[in-house]
Amino acid sequence: MSFNSSDAHLIGHRWLRDGRYVADRVKLLRGKVTETLEVEVEVEPGAKAIAEAIQAGRIDHRLCDVVSLACRDVDRAERRLAAYGLYTAIPHAQGLVLKCLQEKLEGAGVCSVRDIPSELTLTARQVAPDLLAQSQPLEAVDIPGLYGGRRVVSIHWASQLNRTVPVVELLAPDVKYLEGWPKGVFLLLPQFDAVARQLSLTQELIVWKMDEAERLDSLRKYFAQMWRERMRRENWPMDQSVQDPREAELRVTPNPVVWCRDFITGEMLVSYAGLSHEVVCVNGCTTNDRWFMRWFGDSMEAEQADAEARLEAASLTAKR
Repeated sequence: MSFNSSDAHLIGHRWLRDGRYVADRVKLLRGKVTETLEVEVEVEPGAKAIAEAIQAGRIDHRLCDVVSLACRDVDRAERRLAAYGLYTAIPHAQGLVLKCLQEKLEGAGVCSVRDIPSELTLTARQVAPDLLAQSQPLEAVDIPGLYGGRRVVSIHWASQLNRTVPVVELLAPDVKYLEGWPKGVFLLLPQFDAVARQLSLTQELIVWKMDEAERLDSLRKYFAQMWRERMRRENWPMDQSVQDPREAELRVTPNPVVWCRDFITGEMLVSYAGLSHEVVCVNGCTTNDRWFMRWFGDSMEAEQADAEARLEAASLTAKR
């Protein structure tokens, strides 16, 4: 049966920035507009539509900022609990806030934006009191040994773990003053390598699996090793080529070089030079035969390598 109604209909429902919910009154014939009778006719949207419009910011109203702030605080509480492994539900801060706002509007008998009472407001604690109560104590932790003790816990994404984790950021010099470290909290040193490398599976095993007696020592070793690797990439001296391996013509062995200072103990890490001979053979054919000053992390190893290479150089000189 074809549609032939020519009665007036409301179409094009929309929100205006001033808070009015309007539509156009038109005549329809076979589903097409034949005549526009009135434009922007105000209609009552209901509490649910008003709550959705406020949350989405479709209108200019003081509650938009209030709702946005509540969403942020509830979301932070969810993410903080999730980072500690205490919250496994799918985050739905916006849904919780929308539901609470709708209930408040319905309780106040609101049918249009102009009916919203001036005293009506919304807080994160009203939306999710249990979540806020659980997450608030986790916003900061006591760090034994540090001046002031208590430090703020932030939430960071750990790409290696594919989840968020609770983090306390410290400066590298602070690490040597630590007297303990809280369980489940990651340590982040901003002046070190990328965050993704620090918030690793290795550190997760340290902060979650180890007991209190081992945790701090293991953290220090973990970051000390990371610092040494970085300094080695940046400061380790380059090998120096030696053109003539004859002992009489060898240049003086270079002086030891300090390439790193341990940020916890203050120990100076030194590299030592020693003569080395390298021969690379492929399918029985020598493709690379070179003499050079190689750098070692241990003085005894450098002395032994240097002595062996100089004996070999001396034998070459004798043959000539």
